[in-house]
Amino acid sequence: YLTCRVTTPGSAELVGDVDSLLRATVCIIASLSGAPTIADSALLRITAVPRFEVHNSSNPFRDHTRFVLSIPNPGRVSLIVYNRLGGVLKRLIDNQPYATGIYSLEWDGTNDAGKRLAPGIYLYLLELLPAGGPPQRTVNKAVIKR
Repeated sequence: YLTCRVTTPGSAELVGDVDSLLRATVCIIASLSGAPTIADSALLRITAVPRFEVHNSSNPFRDHTRFVLSIPNPGRVSLIVYNRLGGVLKRLIDNQPYATGIYSLEWDGTNDAGKRLAPGIYLYLLELLPAGGPPQRTVNKAVIKR
């Protein structure tokens, strides 16, 4: 029999730091049962590439919500809130350069003029224009309640 023991990062290493979600070190130790002197180990350093996606929490929200963006490739990023007719209300990120990673951004439910939006359903678009390759876009809903 081959026995493997795998040690993953401790949960304390992953708490509260969105950048820590991209890198991990895993230790693998293997040995043959009945022959403990026949053993080996490997240390793996893993860099996970996130999928392109965005979500916000809490949703619905009253005073504020937090967007979490996953950017798989470096490029220019926009995160824009629209009304249901397609009018731009808030440019949270406007064609800014971003590296691969996971990012967090808070929104207080105001428009570009600083005025609070009325309760309702709003659309937000995350767009990535990578240096090489086709653009990526995803649309989701944010709900403001009172």
